[in-house]
Amino acid sequence: MRKLIIIFLLIAGVYASDTNESISGRWSNINSEKIIYNTKEYIKSIDSEKNRAKAKAYYEKATKKLKELTSNISCSFHSFNVKQALLATYTLKILKQDDTIVYTTAVAISDKGELVSAYIDSFKSITAIDYNAHKFVPKVEKSSDKNDLLHLHIDAEDIEYAKTATKTQLGEEIYLLSYDNLLLKSIVSKNDKNTILVNVQADKAIYGAGIYNSKNELIAILTGGGKIDKTSKAIKISTKKLPAKR
Repeated sequence: MRKLIIIFLLIAGVYASDTNESISGRWSNINSEKIIYNTKEYIKSIDSEKNRAKAKAYYEKATKKLKELTSNISCSFHSFNVKQALLATYTLKILKQDDTIVYTTAVAISDKGELVSAYIDSFKSITAIDYNAHKFVPKVEKSSDKNDLLHLHIDAEDIEYAKTATKTQLGEEIYLLSYDNLLLKSIVSKNDKNTILVNVQADKAIYGAGIYNSKNELIAILTGGGKIDKTSKAIKISTKKLPAKR
């Protein structure tokens, strides 16, 4: 009976205390099917019918508890879906006033064609390109160097877009995704009212990149370098309208 208790405490303990990363690492070293099989065989080997009945009852109770534990974990843990985020990510091809071409990132935030990116100064034209290489000529809706954001609109409906979240927490795990399929994992290093600081030193080429939480919710747009070395600043997504500048 003691052996059975130890076996199920081992299984339940692994599931109850581990995060997703440690489950994939540690659970892979434990053959759960073999443990359960051996447990059933152990129950069969008990000579006393009374003790066998007790062992079987505990086995069923422990199995039920284990299912509850794994169910709670699957409900509380969210895994970032890269493909889902990529479908909402747009490449912006920008023709500058001096006729040079630069590229940056925008993120769709509604199915009606609304895109948001980092502020861009002095340009002749912008082309927005989606994940499937469809091209659009966006209209500038709102632009503000004060807010460091640029709101665009493309003539398209029922497009893939990122759901937004206005709340984040210090130390929260986040994902930064740019138009060129660069994916960086970071944390919220500083959490202010309108901005966050992430521990990634970003180049201008990836300004406008979306910053997501583990639920695939867009929480901010990367807009520049941080005041602290090897950090970057991002503006939180807000429903407030930006002052028109164009």
